[in-house]
Order: sequence, then C-alpha cells, then structure tokens
Amino acid sequence: MRDAEEVLTHWQTGRSIRSIAGSLGISRPTIRKYVAIAEDHGYQVGGSAPPGGWRAFFQEAAPEVFDPGLGSTIFAELRSRHDDIKEALAHTNIMTAWQRLSDDESGMNASYSSFRRYVM
Repeated sequence: MRDAEEVLTHWQTGRSIRSIAGSLGISRPTIRKYVAIAEDHGYQVGGSAPPGGWRAFFQEAAPEVFDPGLGSTIFAELRSRHDDIKEALAHTNIMTAWQRLSDDESGMNASYSSFRRYVM
C-alpha cells in the first residue's frame, strides 16, 4: 500500500512513469494501474491529493490495492471456506489441513502457498 501512496505522490508532482519506476523500483505497468485508478476518479497531475490522503482513497476506491487478497478468486474461495479451514486447523497442522480440504469432494483449488498465506 505504501508503494501506491508514493507512486501517486510522485505522479502528482509531474514525474514521469519511467522516472517513478526507476526511483521506487516498481514496474511501469503497476504504476500505470495506480495512475489509472486515480485518473478514473478525477485526480490529475498537479492537482491536490484526496481529502483523507491516498491511503484512504485506495481503501475506498480500490480495496484490492490495500489488500491484494480481496481481488483474488483464490482468496475469495478461501474466505468462503473460512469455517471449514478453521475447523481443520483446530485438529491438525497447516499442510494436513490443506491436503484434506483439497482432497474432499468440494475440491478446494488453492495451492498450498496461497492456503498458507491465507492462514498466516
């Protein structure tokens, strides 16, 4: 999230996407994504920042930037199975819980690494 705030702060001062990418070490497509979100909401180079700041803006306008898991179909699936996951973890470790949930009839599609990120 801090990256998105920094990107748009630099962008509003008139810095180029290439310049921002070089100084912050963020890919140009990612910078373009953040800029597009801001422009879609009426913000422009040289204008003022949102009233509550860029963090508040992103939490409202694009919550998936603040929490990438919100935009993920895998994390949506994991959230929908939260109670099953909680129950499985009450009786076993993360790896075994993932394996059992993946093998059951509903066939959870999350990889072990996604499952682990969700649990942690």
